Amino acid sequence: MASLKCPMAVTSDGPSQLFVGSLPVTLLQPNKNGPEYMSTVAEVALKIAERRLDNGEKEYRMEISRPDDFEFLYAEGITRAKYQTLAKTWNLNVDFDDFPARIVRLLRERTGSASPVQLTCTLSQDLSICTFEVVHVIDMYTVRMPIELRAVRDKDLLCHIINNMRSLQKQLCKVKTEKKQVESERDELKCMVDDLKEFRSKAEQRMAELEQRLKDAEKRAADETLRREEFEQDLQLERDERDSALGTIEHLKDELAEAEKKARELEEELDQCEEECEELEEKLRDSELSCSRLRGDKEKLVIALDKAKKDLSKANHVISKYLKGELRSPSDRSLDERKDELAADLKVKESLIDEMTASIADYKKKVDDLTKENKELQETLQVMEVERSRSARVIEMYRNQSRIGPTYPAGISPPIFHGPGTTTLLSGRTSPLLGCAPT
Repeated sequence: MASLKCPMAVTSDGPSQLFVGSLPVTLLQPNKNGPEYMSTVAEVALKIAERRLDNGEKEYRMEISRPDDFEFLYAEGITRAKYQTLAKTWNLNVDFDDFPARIVRLLRERTGSASPVQLTCTLSQDLSICTFEVVHVIDMYTVRMPIELRAVRDKDLLCHIINNMRSLQKQLCKVKTEKKQVESERDELKCMVDDLKEFRSKAEQRMAELEQRLKDAEKRAADETLRREEFEQDLQLERDERDSALGTIEHLKDELAEAEKKARELEEELDQCEEECEELEEKLRDSELSCSRLRGDKEKLVIALDKAKKDLSKANHVISKYLKGELRSPSDRSLDERKDELAADLKVKESLIDEMTASIADYKKKVDDLTKENKELQETLQVMEVERSRSARVIEMYRNQSRIGPTYPAGISPPIFHGPGTTTLLSGRTSPLLGCAPT
């Protein structure tokens, strides 16, 4: 069988393969129980080859076979004469030389069941002929190219089977070689699988450790995130406190400048108060001198009044005696003159007594007014001394603050002590007591 030669290959030139491939076709087989055909979709192997016959004529050989049925083998050679008959019958407008290329192009363009190119294989009743038909639908126009292929039997079939067996033998050898390679690769893969299993075990253990470390790291990261958030919050609070402290410092600077300004004003008011105090002390001394002088005048007037009263009493006694006649004596030469003198002296004394009484009342009123005014001046002096000492303390406090700076916590302003009379001094108005002066 190995020395058997295939008669299909006996040509003057070797065949040139134009197409070799497996195609799905619609297979129409005769039904043994009736005249109709059975339609199935089958895979067929199509070969299109170009060769030269012994007489030099060109021939295109088409061969169809099925890999699952070794008796399914149909072939036919198409010469120029056969093609002329075929083209005339089916109205083909393709040259003989372009005919196989056209079929190959249609076969390669065929994709799926919705393709415009459909392939059909129809078997005769005795299975001796297989009509291979290429149907090309162009828009509404259908082109059919049926080619009758005859069954290959006897030596040609045996040659086909032998060729298939040789091909299968080659494939078997190739499969055995691939099997050995696969077995070798399988052994290597087994070793690799064992290594991979061991590696997997170690990797799983390592992965468990890494997962634990990852959990610990995530926990630490969460703690770090929480601490960072707390730190950011504290930092923000510090920033807010710093901004507040800066604002407080600016506010304190403004207050310090205002306090220095008020201190200067207080110093000016203090100087003014000291001047007013000196003026009041001078007025008080003048008032005391006036009081002493008025007291002396009062005492003198009282003595003079007592003397005048005594003289008046004596004069009244003399007058009464005279009126009673007790003083009539020869030594009184002129009683009328004496009477007139005494009456005039009495009027003078009475007038003097009235004047002295009025003067005493006036002096008494002045003494009372000066005493009251003196008391008010002393109270005013005490109040001004208190205000002066308080102003001195406030000025000293502002001076100390300006020297050592603010020592109060952030957001707290230095206290300003208010006391009786301080508000009026700070507001720039003079106390009503400062305007008091003796008349």
